[in-house]
Amino acid sequence: MRRKPTIRDVAKKAGLSLSTVSLVLNKKGYVSEPTKQKVLASLRNWITPTAKRAGLASNLSGNIGFILTDEHFSQSEPFYTRIFLGSELEARKHNYYILLTTVGKTISNRKEYPGFIRQQC
Repeated sequence: MRRKPTIRDVAKKAGLSLSTVSLVLNKKGYVSEPTKQKVLASLRNWITPTAKRAGLASNLSGNIGFILTDEHFSQSEPFYTRIFLGSELEARKHNYYILLTTVGKTISNRKEYPGFIRQQC
């Protein structure tokens, strides 16, 4: 696993001073567009995008969740199977993931929520 880059690493790769890189990263002061692009290009060499990182940047998880009660799902399973399969096929085209979970008839507190909901709240 690679180590995390420091501002020194970015500056060295871009051939710029620490203060210039800092101005670009903190969006403070004037830095010419070509210089900004050098810093960003240097960063791209260090950072590997992942779905999780992209979600942090855009505030989107890339997930679409379905939550049904156990009872309702078991009574209507063939209907929901079609919905989930169609949703999954369409979501896949747009790099989204489908999450499906069932819960009891009543949820009395937050600790009983499915994990993927607790992590988003």
